[in-house]
Amino acid sequence: MWQKVRSIWVGSLKGADIILMVLSPLAILMVIVGVIVLMDRGSEHDRFVRSMREDGQVIEGIISGLDREDEIIFVHTTSQGEDSYWLLYTKYYPEALDLLDEGQKVRIRYLPPGYEAEVIWEDHFDAFEGYRGYALDVGVMLLAAWLIVVIHPEFLYIGYLDVLPDLKGWSRA
Repeated sequence: MWQKVRSIWVGSLKGADIILMVLSPLAILMVIVGVIVLMDRGSEHDRFVRSMREDGQVIEGIISGLDREDEIIFVHTTSQGEDSYWLLYTKYYPEALDLLDEGQKVRIRYLPPGYEAEVIWEDHFDAFEGYRGYALDVGVMLLAAWLIVVIHPEFLYIGYLDVLPDLKGWSRA
């Protein structure tokens, strides 16, 4: 009985090992792509923070709606007789859905027209600056690919293999 269990266990481990070895070349590419995507998302967020700090304007708006499923707060502003509607994403401050209610006034920072419809909650600008949630999904994929490469690094060393015969004595005279 225990021999059967042991043989099944060893067989499934060997099967998993073969699957990881087959995935190893893809994992090497995924590590490279993951690092590039992570750097891109980080620079995009930093660029957005910098543009909000340099070009952002602060205005007071009224919350016109809360979408708890998509975690979006709709903000309505009126400046110089012109109505504007903005999106306040709560991914930067998850407690916002609990703290804010419809009809409540809130100070927001926005970029001049022509940029984005996304605004930042001015009272919690530090939370927006320190946000690193963009790295979560890519980080998990990067970690999984890195683990596969650590378990089976054989394809990393494919350039070091000596597969050609020694041709020293084959030179032309």
